Amino acid sequence: MSATFDTASGNSGIILLALILYSGYMIPYQSMHPWFIWIFWINPLAYAFKALISNEMKGLTFDCAGPTMIPRGPSYTDINYQVCTLAGSQPGTTSVDGSEYLYAAYRYKTSEMGLDILAVILFWLLFVFITCLALEKIEFGKGGFSTNVYKKGTHLVDHKPDDEESSVNASGVTANSSKGNSNIEIKDMAKGAVFAWENLNYIVPYKFDPSGQKQLLTDIAGLVKPGTMTALMGSSGAGKTTLLDVLAQRKNIGTVTGTVEVDGEPLRRDFQRTTGYCEQLDVHVPQATVREALRFSAYLRQPAEVSEADKNAYVEEIIKILEMEDIADAIIGTTESGLGISVEERKRLTIGVELVAKPKLLFLDEPTSGLDAQASYNIMRFMRKLTDQGQAILCTIHQPSSQLFAFFDDLLLLAKGGKTVYFGDLGTDSSLLINYFEKNGAPKCAPDANPAEYILDVVNARHSGLNWSEIWEASPEKQNLIADIKATRKHAATDGQPHHQRHDESLEYASGTEAQLKYVFRRMARTYWRLPQYNFGRTFMMIVFALLNGFSFFQLGSSKVDLQSRVFVVFQFMVMAALLVNMVEPRFHMERQWFYREFAGKYYGWKPFAASIIAIEIPYVIFVGTVFFVVFYWTVGFVSDSVLTFYTWLMLIVFCMFAVSLGQLIAALTPSTTVAALLNPFIFSALNLFCGVMIPKLAMPKFWSSWMYWLDPVSL
Repeated sequence: MSATFDTASGNSGIILLALILYSGYMIPYQSMHPWFIWIFWINPLAYAFKALISNEMKGLTFDCAGPTMIPRGPSYTDINYQVCTLAGSQPGTTSVDGSEYLYAAYRYKTSEMGLDILAVILFWLLFVFITCLALEKIEFGKGGFSTNVYKKGTHLVDHKPDDEESSVNASGVTANSSKGNSNIEIKDMAKGAVFAWENLNYIVPYKFDPSGQKQLLTDIAGLVKPGTMTALMGSSGAGKTTLLDVLAQRKNIGTVTGTVEVDGEPLRRDFQRTTGYCEQLDVHVPQATVREALRFSAYLRQPAEVSEADKNAYVEEIIKILEMEDIADAIIGTTESGLGISVEERKRLTIGVELVAKPKLLFLDEPTSGLDAQASYNIMRFMRKLTDQGQAILCTIHQPSSQLFAFFDDLLLLAKGGKTVYFGDLGTDSSLLINYFEKNGAPKCAPDANPAEYILDVVNARHSGLNWSEIWEASPEKQNLIADIKATRKHAATDGQPHHQRHDESLEYASGTEAQLKYVFRRMARTYWRLPQYNFGRTFMMIVFALLNGFSFFQLGSSKVDLQSRVFVVFQFMVMAALLVNMVEPRFHMERQWFYREFAGKYYGWKPFAASIIAIEIPYVIFVGTVFFVVFYWTVGFVSDSVLTFYTWLMLIVFCMFAVSLGQLIAALTPSTTVAALLNPFIFSALNLFCGVMIPKLAMPKFWSSWMYWLDPVSL
């Protein structure tokens, strides 16, 4: 019934705490406030607890002999004038029946245990029915259609030419079919680099193989020149994305051997920063605008000596060539919600985020994935525009149409096992490619056939008896490729400046740590400000929690029952941590998702990210904790001494910060929000069990009280 996991997590947290509070243990039934006693009767936890405790206590008899009998003393020897202090005891006896104790202390009747079990089963059936009904009737998102949401104060201008034709596809995406801004050139565009690799092998650990390893890439060679767009193709499992990741230095497991060079030189530390890598999934901060996302990349990846004004000017040029002037100030949003830019626009933004870094080489992984024919054509047309201006592009693509295939200059074709089948120029209408296969024994290609489909069919035709990887190894085309690669080493591009003097190129990051922290924190502050469902959501949850507890323990007095209630009220402060943790974990995992992508692109290091995500929570935690304190403190009737009141507020704020940092710690140690949610109950059970409220320190087993009690932050 919730649109997002964040909402579901917050709602479930407050509901669960209400159910625990009114299960009949913390507040006995006879002490419940009449305003909220109805929660007890619709509480499946209450019926489950009644059934379990009734099953445990029925038939038990407790011995009260000794100090629990009153009155007590040397002269009180007649049992007929004494009574046990336990609830449910009868005068004149030293034993208490378990069923009598339950009814006197909690108003639980063991005779109703069967009804309680039936109630739990009926609640389960009710929840299943509601779940099915919600899945059937409630829809979130907009069914594939997208709606642009603009930053406040944006002046909307339609930049589309008057004669531009547009079509709306089934996904609701407007696809521009005209040339648009095809004649615009990017000023100061980074000069494309010659990228070459030879004898490239990639081996990973593999426990199912007798050797304990598996070879995914075998002796692959290739060459990408400035002003050319190279297609990386192959059947599923041939290793297209694997090769792209290896070339882009994105693999952190396995062993890579071979030679990879840029302009005839070995890769430097700045390689990942000075090259662009467009992942298949378009990962962007939803709360940022298109212009803000581009500027963030430019600020952190262009050299530090370039001014912000120059970086901003370059971003505007990229926006023009991206043909995204009309959505430059639109919030990126998410495709699931339907609020944000379209799928095609996200793909263009993914490419643009890399372009603003002025990369020497651009890697793209399946840029047309998830797009319809018109949107795919627009993306390929845009990439061709970049190539014609000197960009070097290496792109994986899966079974393109003949129209899309014609955009490429060169092709690297892989067979299963990561072996090369062909590398070289396509030629006019793929004539050189088709001629290579036909002269080596492949059937004739029909004039109207799609060259991409033709070569994949030829390579996958096992009955032909032709081993295309062996044919390639023995071909003159392979020898010509090796000669071309060696020629790049012989004529390595130099700028007249010794390598050791290229200070900027030797840096792993373009900016220093202070600059990284500045931009990362600024973006994170803007992101949190534009997250009302997160910050207002947890504020609202804390208000509800404060009101529920405040009026459940309304204006406590000084009786014995109120004394016990004061202990439970303070304990509820500790239970409140679960609310904050449940909400902070999904937020951390989202932020970490963007961090992984940007860290791989060498935007910034882990220290600015860690400092920013910790610091940005502090003002919101202080605000949320203060709101909870104001609503809760005087409603319960705690002491009004100014010093004690301030101390309680301070400890509450410190504890809220501890809860948020604990949530971030759990999230950092887990791969997903689902795993974190599974881990939370174990952690909170341990914290609450050994804090000294549920089991006093003196009553704990020595093993736990000697170390666990002192390690438990909740006990402090």
